[in-house]
Order: sequence, then C-alpha cells, then structure tokens
Amino acid sequence: MNEYIEIKFDGGIADKHQVSVRDLGRSLVHLQSAMDRAYLDVKHGKVWKHARLSGVKAFQETALIVGEPEKGSYLLKMFQSPDGKKGTIKRIAKALTAPFKAAQNEAAVLGYSLENQIANTRNALHHKQIAVRKFADLVKEPDEAIVRVYGDRSISKEVDQILIAVRKNPGVKLTLTFEEGGKSIFEFDAKTAAAFHRLVSHRALGGPVLYRGELRSLDRGPKQHRNYKGRFINADNGKTVTLHIFSQEDYDFLAPHIRTGDFDIIAAPIIEHDAFDPVGGDIQFLGLSKK
Repeated sequence: MNEYIEIKFDGGIADKHQVSVRDLGRSLVHLQSAMDRAYLDVKHGKVWKHARLSGVKAFQETALIVGEPEKGSYLLKMFQSPDGKKGTIKRIAKALTAPFKAAQNEAAVLGYSLENQIANTRNALHHKQIAVRKFADLVKEPDEAIVRVYGDRSISKEVDQILIAVRKNPGVKLTLTFEEGGKSIFEFDAKTAAAFHRLVSHRALGGPVLYRGELRSLDRGPKQHRNYKGRFINADNGKTVTLHIFSQEDYDFLAPHIRTGDFDIIAAPIIEHDAFDPVGGDIQFLGLSKK
C-alpha cells in the first residue's frame, strides 16, 4: 500500500505526542468525508450536492487503513486499502492546491456582503439592467462566475473543518501529506488556516434565474428576524434545493405559496468558493416572477 494520507499535529494540542479525541476524531471524520467526495468526483466525473456513497464496493474503494502513530509531535498515517480507487487521494491534493497557495499569499476575498449583493441584483432587475436566465440555460452554460468545479469546493470544505483546531490555537501547526504517484504537502498554521477558511467559505450571488417549482416548506429558525430558509422542488429536474430567504417581507411573499403547486420565482445561485452545483445547489430568493 504505497498510497497514503498523513496528518501531523505540532504545538500545544499535541503535547507529549498526544492529541485529544475531539481534535483527532474530527480530523479523521472529515478526511474520510474528503476521500468520499473525491471518490465520487473521480468515478462520475463530477460530484453533486448531498451526494453519498452507496453499495459495499464504494465503501471498500474509499477505505483508509489507520497505521501506527509515528514519532513526532503527533503523526498518523492512513493507507489506501488494496481495493482503493486510483486517483482518489490525488484528487484531494488537486482540490487543495489553489486555495492553499492563495491562503499562503493571503489573497484577499473580494466582493460585497451577501446583503448588498441581493440589494444590487434586485435594483438591477428593477431597472432592467440584467436579464433573467432560464434554468435550462444555467445547466447548459453555467454562470461566468462559476470558474471552479463543484468537487473542489466540496473537498476543500471538508478539509476546512479539520483546520478548526489550528485556527483557534495560535502556535499549533497541522501538516497534511498526500501520496499517490507523487507527494503533496500542505502545512497550515493559524494564519494560513484562517485565510484558507475565508477563501473556501466566501459566498457570492450568480446571475438571476427563473425557477419553476413547488415550495414544500418554510423555516423561520429559532428567534431569527431574517435569513430564513425554505425547501423548493425544482420542476425541471425534480430535485429539492434550499431556498434562502433574506427578510421577513420575502418570507411573507412566499408563505401563501406553500404546497399550492408549481409557481415561478426569480432566484440567484449561491456560489461558494467560485463553485455551484446547478442541479442541487442553494439558491437565494429575489422575487416572484411577474410573468
């Protein structure tokens, strides 16, 4: 078994060559999740939101075998199983390369807050400065702002969860090594981990799209005065997506339409880390269609 993933903790949380179950457990769970997302991307040529492994073979092909802890602050190596699918570990390293380099260079996250983007898009729609696309056109020709495949975002978000312990503990370092036909090493300190988080969690709105479907539910959340969510069944593909609802006024516009059949809304794809799954990605409510 020559293919492996190695995780190394340095600093305070690895005192006496030991780490807490919480920090290690979270790291292993999200490394396995990154492995699963990479496997789906390699196998199908893409990975979609909420996709999960199915069948015994898929779990065999994504298994990581934990080796003995090695000397160091705390170093653990996980080997790909003999049944592992080729290219999976390499796919994780590929997804991390661009955001890691940007984080090292402290690349700025450009753009306005989501609230300002919603207001600007609505103003442009009101003054007919931008056109509303059909959903079928979005699938065929994705928004120009979506420059990264969704698999990269999906994998990077899992690794970002591993870095929580690093971001919260100055002086701690975490090194991830991926070996499959070549070695890729990513070393994170608190500063790099924080920059990585800003990059992979940044959200932006795509252009407005006409969606037709049924509003299955609305959820105000506990003691929230805005940023509600709904579940919207897209009539074009039968997929249920999360519909983000910014204000109480928006919520009141939508409430009469719960489970009343198909109707038209204008919404914008929520692009995270320059990626969006057009089939099942989250969308931001902008208004009811006047057609």
